[in-house]
Amino acid sequence: MAAWLCTPAWFLGAGSFSLTTRVVEIAERGEVTLSVLRAEGRELTFFSPAGWRSQLDAAAGTLTFTAPDYASVLRLKVTLSGSGQGPILQPDELRQAARQEMPAATLSEEFTCHAACGSGPGFDLIRAQPGQPSSSGRVGFVPFPGGRAKVVLTCPTSQFRQRQHDLTAFLNSLQAQ
Repeated sequence: MAAWLCTPAWFLGAGSFSLTTRVVEIAERGEVTLSVLRAEGRELTFFSPAGWRSQLDAAAGTLTFTAPDYASVLRLKVTLSGSGQGPILQPDELRQAARQEMPAATLSEEFTCHAACGSGPGFDLIRAQPGQPSSSGRVGFVPFPGGRAKVVLTCPTSQFRQRQHDLTAFLNSLQAQ
């Protein structure tokens, strides 16, 4: 793979964030356009979900993608530990944080969430309300030196399998530089 996939991890600062793109060449794919989230001279690169709209909340350090049908949302939230070391992820605390993403949802599965920049705890949730279609969510916490990334997918349960492919493609490209 290209050298950019093998660079060491970094951390995002609390300062202003910006979102840009960069064209790079990857041996297996040719020229591709990467999204680049920048803060304080550091970068997080990834492939944005094709056709999804993006919105950056620079103050909160959150990037939100909305699917073309507006039914599914993918969010990337970066949190710093400030130490420069990889944070110790506490599963009980993260389980509670995942549940807060979908109030009244049931935790249906726990697993390891893998991304190009690291691996951490992941949680699947499902919320069923009488008279309404059910919704599903996947929340993954990926540590990197100096912080962690929280990636949240929410969608109608009927689209969950399809949206997992979008999420996996995003996570497989998520690289800290």
